[in-house]
Amino acid sequence: VGRVVELGAGEGRLARRLGEKLGPGRVTGVDLVGRPSHLPSGVDWIAGDLARVLPGLEAGTIVASLILHHFPDAV
Repeated sequence: VGRVVELGAGEGRLARRLGEKLGPGRVTGVDLVGRPSHLPSGVDWIAGDLARVLPGLEAGTIVASLILHHFPDAV
């Protein structure tokens, strides 16, 4: 599986669950908002614009749920 990156991780619920299953250092959450306070230290977090962050990420698996509505129609 390699590293799992969750795009639009929001409150970090899925990233936290994945981190519990896969272990420390295997999951990264990406969102515009800052790192949720309840997120375990073994889950990495990147706060920033997806368009700027994504090109530099290495991942075996990328998951995204309910994020398309955040993109403008012109894209």
